[in-house]
Amino acid sequence: MKKILLMMFLSIVLCLGMAGCGGDGGEAPEAEGPVAESVAGDWECIDMTMTEGDAEMTKDDLEELFGAQVKDLAHLTAYADGTGKMLFMEETMILTWTEEDNKYTLKVKGDDAGTPMVAELADNQLSMQMDDGSMKMSFTFKYLGRTSVLIDGWDLQLTDEEVVEMSSFMAWGESIVVDDMLYGSFGGNTWEDGSFSAAKVKKDGVGDRAVMAEGVRASTLTEHDGYIYGALGNAEIIKVEAGDSKYETVYKGACDYVQVYGDRIYFTDENYTLCSIDMNGKDKKTEIDKKDMYYVYVLPNGMVIYQDDPDGESIHMYDLKAAKDNKLTDVVSHSPVICGDYLYYTEAVGGEAYEFCRLDLYSGKLDKAPGTMDNSEFFIENGKIIFPIGGYPALALEDWNKLNETNAMGLILEVRSSNGEVKIMSDSTGEMYLRHAAFDEEGENFKIGY
Repeated sequence: MKKILLMMFLSIVLCLGMAGCGGDGGEAPEAEGPVAESVAGDWECIDMTMTEGDAEMTKDDLEELFGAQVKDLAHLTAYADGTGKMLFMEETMILTWTEEDNKYTLKVKGDDAGTPMVAELADNQLSMQMDDGSMKMSFTFKYLGRTSVLIDGWDLQLTDEEVVEMSSFMAWGESIVVDDMLYGSFGGNTWEDGSFSAAKVKKDGVGDRAVMAEGVRASTLTEHDGYIYGALGNAEIIKVEAGDSKYETVYKGACDYVQVYGDRIYFTDENYTLCSIDMNGKDKKTEIDKKDMYYVYVLPNGMVIYQDDPDGESIHMYDLKAAKDNKLTDVVSHSPVICGDYLYYTEAVGGEAYEFCRLDLYSGKLDKAPGTMDNSEFFIENGKIIFPIGGYPALALEDWNKLNETNAMGLILEVRSSNGEVKIMSDSTGEMYLRHAAFDEEGENFKIGY
């Protein structure tokens, strides 16, 4: 009997005809964890049954028969764009899916004549079945989380604070506010003699200014465990204890895009190759063996977003743990910032013109705002997108594609950094300004130097 059922079972696999109504021997839904809103996501099999006439094989029968747990026998991945795949008995089937009346129909791609699988979602579990009239198979899947058609293993939502940090970094991170102290390049009288300084943030600007490095500018300043790290003159990696006005050199050598991730400091070297060192500036390693990487940013999940200059200045995502690279755009792309489900960036379309773009990192759907911008930079803060054109138009995220409807009058300033409350901007001469008010509210900009 086992042999007959096994042959029938494998026959179903080879014909790509599967499914079933959820068995009642599965695990109870977990109290905590990601919550499924649709079939789109990653699903682990927790129950499986096969029935023909009066004969039925339960989960235990199947696990004993095949010498493996059901989670290793079947796995479902569905993408938000209506495609997916199912790993079944070491065979991968490419699927399409549709939804109607809270029920999902999954079909093997290219097999329109085959029997579809029907699934229902309840209590964070997906019950799926296929019944061809002679044999029925059923699966129960547990939701593991969202999944991306673009990036294997992607499921990340940045906090509002993390979005602001990424925006500041992409704006070159020339200043940062920590514990009411401003650190950055604002201590000179002209752009050429701009100096790395520290000062107390005040209502009308800054006070008690201390110049830490004359005639040299800092960039990509970030905070980690009570210290500010960054690149000084692109020639050394420095750190300053929050509240102090003296810096310490951690590493000497060409550097840019300095950032702490885990217990290492990441940066690009003289070839703009991503490297890392330990927190003492030792044990230098090459992390991504590529040259000419720009807009390099290590995300909290260990993935690195960057512009690949030799690859047409397109945006890529590299998984440090899996050592896998994913190309996200096919055009000249600048200033990538992730917020919610989306990657926002600007596309160069000729001359000084840029289109504002939004890429859904789960479904892969790309949208572009009408019209063009004359600057590649923008900033996302507190649920709003700020564009560096006259008057600082600030659009709510849901109105991201209405830039052409905003007022472009007023002083042109570029955002250099923000912590969500204190904003630092610069004008076309490089003079720096401090602002407390939100960008779309009335408020004064205080000059603080170069």
